[in-house]
Amino acid sequence: MTKFIEKPTAITPNRELQSDEYFNETDHLIYCSKCNTPRQCKHELQGKVLIPSIRCKCQQEIFEQEEAQRKLHEKQMEIEHLKTSGLQDKSLYDYTFAKDNGSNPEMKLAHNYANKKVAVMARSVIMTMFDLQCEYVEYNTNSEILKAVENGEVDYGICHEAVAEKIIEKENLSVVPSLTIMNSFLTFGVWEDKEELRDQMNTILKYYANQGTLARLENKWIVNYSRNRSLSYVIEQNKVFYVAYLITWLFVMFLLSILKVLHFIGLFCKYRILFAMSGQSKAFLLKKTIFAKNQKNGLFS
Repeated sequence: MTKFIEKPTAITPNRELQSDEYFNETDHLIYCSKCNTPRQCKHELQGKVLIPSIRCKCQQEIFEQEEAQRKLHEKQMEIEHLKTSGLQDKSLYDYTFAKDNGSNPEMKLAHNYANKKVAVMARSVIMTMFDLQCEYVEYNTNSEILKAVENGEVDYGICHEAVAEKIIEKENLSVVPSLTIMNSFLTFGVWEDKEELRDQMNTILKYYANQGTLARLENKWIVNYSRNRSLSYVIEQNKVFYVAYLITWLFVMFLLSILKVLHFIGLFCKYRILFAMSGQSKAFLLKKTIFAKNQKNGLFS
């Protein structure tokens, strides 16, 4: 705890010296023996002399390093949270420039953002979600973003494509689209003064995002229903299934055709046998009738 004294009564330190400190008898303050800067200071207030403890130069440097590490850790935690909330597919977490294998040609365009000024909406999650390695400049509206690109204030601008197209057409701007960073996603909006409601909704959404429930709902009700449902697209996306289905169908039809042919052959043979048997029966009956007549007439063959 910081100690104060009203007035120095003797040329002795007002507290016990540490192993790395010494007492300066010139100004009656405690100094650091490493950097030779004071660890105390004097202030006069209403006729009283106050001597609070302060950080010396080396202590301040250590504090600033620890503070920078703490802020970096908080930033990393915020990035991880935004990734969890916005990217339910964990395989996307490591999609960075350092791990780019060149398989996606659009990544060459993404590399153009590095070390450039990029305009984004104020407090946009894009600033922490994507490792574009650029200098972000925040604006309040999409119009301001596009005009900043038009006027050369920034190198690139990131905004909603559909909105940008309307603004470009209306304002007659010469900017053109170059790269799609991410698809649109639904969000909930509340009034700025409804902070309690916003925090409650964020807590619930974070819980279900970490559970994976939001990803399942998105796939079921948004992704699946927003897909291209044209016949050509469906066939192209399920080519293997339809080829296998067609081959199976043709094979089944071939087997059925063979069975029908065998069935007709069987019927044909059966009818031939029956026909032959029918002819033999008639010949037998005719022979029997002739024999009966000859026997009646006393004739024997």
